[in-house]
Amino acid sequence: MRPSYSLSEVERRLIVAWNLCADISVREIAARADMREHRVRHALENLVRNGIIVPSFLIDNYRLGFSDYGLFFAPSPEPSAMRAKFEQSLLSHPRIYWLSRLSGAFQYGATFLARQPHEVVDFFACSQSLSKGAYPQKTLRIGVDCTWYSPNYLAPEVTERESVSISARERAPELNDADHSILVAMTRNPSSSTAQLARLTGMSASSLSYRIDRMRDEKIVRGRMYSIRTQLLGIFMYRIMVIDCGLSPEQRSQFLKTCASSPHVVAVVVCTGSWDFELRFETEEPAALDEFCQSLIDTFGESIGSVLVSHQLSTLKRIAYPDDRS
Repeated sequence: MRPSYSLSEVERRLIVAWNLCADISVREIAARADMREHRVRHALENLVRNGIIVPSFLIDNYRLGFSDYGLFFAPSPEPSAMRAKFEQSLLSHPRIYWLSRLSGAFQYGATFLARQPHEVVDFFACSQSLSKGAYPQKTLRIGVDCTWYSPNYLAPEVTERESVSISARERAPELNDADHSILVAMTRNPSSSTAQLARLTGMSASSLSYRIDRMRDEKIVRGRMYSIRTQLLGIFMYRIMVIDCGLSPEQRSQFLKTCASSPHVVAVVVCTGSWDFELRFETEEPAALDEFCQSLIDTFGESIGSVLVSHQLSTLKRIAYPDDRS
């Protein structure tokens, strides 16, 4: 994969520092990185201007009563027009939270947010009728816990690692329509100031700030982050699906610690269904993928049933919060 943009060492360190903590000030980042503020500010502006990092909010949809259903569609021969129609149906659905083209074990991967199981059944029935049998093999997993990690593989000298975790075991009070409007506005306009969001929602700045602060206190709004346009940097992305075949509680804890300690593992979903762990793996050297998968097998042996891998070719959709009331 040939990169269209080459990161400087400064930019690499800043991406690692800001990936999950975009609300941190330039001054604080400069102090952490032992760099001058103007240099940090210039590098950040350059990364945003070139579309290398894209601002977004991290909103805990688990706390809002959504369940995380991972939908994966296996490869099958089909006409281009049929595939385009199927893809568009996924893109336009308000509950599709993430959608990517894959290769390997699956052709598409998507995350569907649902409050009731029947919504997933209805979605599958609709998608099957659109594809007219082109996707007879579909795989489902249900996420329970998810943790994102900073991409330390970009700057191995950075020893501290940021992380953010959410859990389906926790629920927040139900939102009202005003809160919903704020989250939709934040999702669509992640770079907007409080004053701009107030104009978009028709609220006063003080009322909007109060509601956002309350949602932060309730851990619904977890902060602002920067998504990395890895395809512009020549970075390879993979989804690793691991089946638990008898991990003891101690081994399970060790497995999660192993994932957290790998600079290439940037997200871990603990789930049930077709597999038990789903890892997002990013690397500039594809050989690192095989080394990591082999290390899991060597460490945990027969307690791991199998390891499936799909190459994530491109991300077609990623949203912070589903606008399902429009």
